[in-house]
Amino acid sequence: MNRLIHLAGGALAMGLAACGTEPPVANIPEMQTVKVRKIDDPGVIRDSERATIPPPSVPKPAKGEITEVDLQRVFELQGTGQMLLVDVRPTFHYNLGHIPGAIGMQKRTFEEQFPARRGEFDAAVKDGKVIVFYCANDDCPDGYNAAKILAKKGYSSAVYKGGYAEWKASGL
Repeated sequence: MNRLIHLAGGALAMGLAACGTEPPVANIPEMQTVKVRKIDDPGVIRDSERATIPPPSVPKPAKGEITEVDLQRVFELQGTGQMLLVDVRPTFHYNLGHIPGAIGMQKRTFEEQFPARRGEFDAAVKDGKVIVFYCANDDCPDGYNAAKILAKKGYSSAVYKGGYAEWKASGL
């Protein structure tokens, strides 16, 4: 029994030594006034009363219309999931890197690939998403040319002219 008391006393002494020699009260700052409000107090906003911010509205282009979007708009659409993003650069470039969430459909074989992937485009339209094409940079016409092919099939779309180069340079 004495042995147990000595062990317990030793453990207590080691625990106190680890805490330091200052009394615990020494670390408490001077008296501060803190206002505590109950959930029932007037002026307390409950989660159910908070204003919700709707996702940015997606303009509905006319059937077969081609519009342009900038980097900020692509970023917004990506954040809300309101976009089908299509990378029309060659497959090799797509595999080296692409904007997150983009599907790869190189322009050179776009028309041949379209029938097999038509369901993705139809689902995007049904869900109210914007179909956005992009290529390498401002000088690459493939995004616009793919959008023209889609417009002839009755789909509206947008072109992100800055392309992968602008996206990459922005650090996103």
